[in-house]
Amino acid sequence: TEDNEVDISDAYAVGIGAWDKQAIRWGYADFPDDADAVAARAALMDELLASGLSFVADRHARAGSFDSGAGPSHSRGSLWDNGADPVAELNRVMALRRVVLDNFSEAVIRTGQPLAKIEDALVPAYLMHRYQLQAAATVLGGRDFTYALKGDGQTPTTVIDGERQQAALEALLATLTPEALALSPELVALISPRPPMSGDSRELFPSEAGYLFDPAAAAGTASDLTLRVLLEPMRVARLSSQHVLGPKYPDLSSVLTSIIEICWRELDDYEAQLALVMQRIQSQVVVQLLQLANHPKVGHVIQAQTWDALNIISERVADKISNSAGRDAVENEPAHYWLISQQISAAKLHRKYCSGPKTSRHPALPFDANVLNILFI
Repeated sequence: TEDNEVDISDAYAVGIGAWDKQAIRWGYADFPDDADAVAARAALMDELLASGLSFVADRHARAGSFDSGAGPSHSRGSLWDNGADPVAELNRVMALRRVVLDNFSEAVIRTGQPLAKIEDALVPAYLMHRYQLQAAATVLGGRDFTYALKGDGQTPTTVIDGERQQAALEALLATLTPEALALSPELVALISPRPPMSGDSRELFPSEAGYLFDPAAAAGTASDLTLRVLLEPMRVARLSSQHVLGPKYPDLSSVLTSIIEICWRELDDYEAQLALVMQRIQSQVVVQLLQLANHPKVGHVIQAQTWDALNIISERVADKISNSAGRDAVENEPAHYWLISQQISAAKLHRKYCSGPKTSRHPALPFDANVLNILFI
């Protein structure tokens, strides 16, 4: 609400949705014996098309990869999102998430439960934006579409407006800031190790601190979610193709530049806790870019632009290492940048000496059943 209070009085819809009603009419409508059923059914379809409702099949609505299915690109077709506008909803969810996390305390568990159980409640609150991330990302490099039939008047595909795409990029990048990902020291101090015989859960954050709660690892999990969405190979390919549409449409180069700019701010601009989160984000950026640059199914142009981004990071890191001498650097800053420099250099050496220059494979030709039919005839 305007008072930063969480209101759940109208949290759930009532009844079935408009699409469900239209589908039931189409599947089960009875027509009088003297009616032209074909014409009556066609009228139902005309009414549906005029209503503005749209349908996106599961295979076009699920997040995926080259191997598991197409990454979604329809801005109304994400499987688990809410709201009419996926980008506005992501911004709303992030604002709600901030209020929830700022008020998180032992009040989230019942009296007599182990304080370790706070983490069980924290995970879904901390990651409440995970599915809306995927929904907002459909706008970036996206193209809305219909399953149009010849003569039905539907528009087959429509490139999503450049301003909407830019708004989606900004909303996604806002989830990559230390301010969005850091947890208060007071909350972290409340989460004790799980008592013996209380059982573990796979729905907990990974921890590099053993049985202690690890806020840096939690931030790493969330930043990895965003980066995987932004740098999904199929989305990257669509962004790369958008270069021909003109400057008002974000392309791969501008997206990579934006990621670097948001994630490579000065560490000494932050207090120690936020600087530690920023280091984790920067490390995740490098890992994700290296994975994209070496993905077996991305094309030459994508490889080139990704390595260009890695070179920019390498130059920035080298500059920060040289400038850290003689000043009070953030703790671990020189070592952090040295390791990133070594990761990029090692990847270049491996590429040069172990695997040779990477080339894209020739795309497979589609199977042509018609040719075979003609031959067999």
